[in-house]
Amino acid sequence: MASYFGTDTGYSSIANNYLYLEVTDSDKIYNYDITTQQLRQNGISENLYENGSVLADLTMRNNNCLNNLEQAYTQTPESSKVTTIYDLLSLYPELSECKKLVDSCNFERELSQKGGPHKYCTFFAFTNENAGLASIWLKRFNTLGYQRELLKAHTCNFVAEPILFKGKKTKIFTRSEGNELYVDGQAIPMYFYSDAKELNGVTYSPPMLKINIHSFLTCDNGALYIIDRPFYPRIIL
Repeated sequence: MASYFGTDTGYSSIANNYLYLEVTDSDKIYNYDITTQQLRQNGISENLYENGSVLADLTMRNNNCLNNLEQAYTQTPESSKVTTIYDLLSLYPELSECKKLVDSCNFERELSQKGGPHKYCTFFAFTNENAGLASIWLKRFNTLGYQRELLKAHTCNFVAEPILFKGKKTKIFTRSEGNELYVDGQAIPMYFYSDAKELNGVTYSPPMLKINIHSFLTCDNGALYIIDRPFYPRIIL
């Protein structure tokens, strides 16, 4: 049989057959900036993937979420004096208790990297208002190793800009092995949450503990979130 590329003759051998491509989470719906993963995460069944009203409604929610993120969490103005996360932490009086903990266990080096493979990171700093919650936890496990592990659980190895979480729920792996932070980017405003952590038979936080975001700041070596309270890691040393 003669075969001609791009013609009916060329494809006659597979005529009358239905061919299916495997859909992946990153595939987008035609004419929409929406992935199949977002549809599944929003509980939309496959039979509605071509429903214009459903897609338009999800698009509007995504845009509202993006606009909210852009308005609520703005980047830090450029400054020759502010170069690292540790510099930012030192600028805000309401973070002084968090900074004391950072200083007490030499964690400032983790937040002041200006080169190398661990230069970029994000740190989640809790305000003085609820710093006592960290102190209560550390009274039971107040060693240098536990102090550092608590701070590692507030640090991730990439610049976690809010735009990355737009319109979806995401798990963030922290520098504390086995401890993750979750973010609800579908909510307005966006917030973090963590599951209950148990150590030596003691549960330290209720399931789905909500952690509110006060500010998001950027600098040369990453980003800093100011959050309303600490979260407790599961630690076995």
